[in-house]
Amino acid sequence: MASYRLGRWDRARGLLQKALQINGDNAVDLAFLAMSEYQMGEFAVAQATHQRLRDLLTSQQYAFNPDDQEAVDEVEALLGAPTRITSSSK
Repeated sequence: MASYRLGRWDRARGLLQKALQINGDNAVDLAFLAMSEYQMGEFAVAQATHQRLRDLLTSQQYAFNPDDQEAVDEVEALLGAPTRITSSSK
């Protein structure tokens, strides 16, 4: 996330992809990955990652951490596609 905040989107993408491979899907890493891809001009890839995030958030198996909402809100604002967290996905 620090690399993303510093505008090092390619580095952020690589680190986030590796983290997701090791740790599995989570909302924060997927949100920052989608934002990194978007900032790099990879809009279709960013949308696919965003859909992966949306699928995760609506999954009954995913335990949503309310602290993740800030990252979810940020990716939603950047990509312009709202995903609200419902009580069934908490």
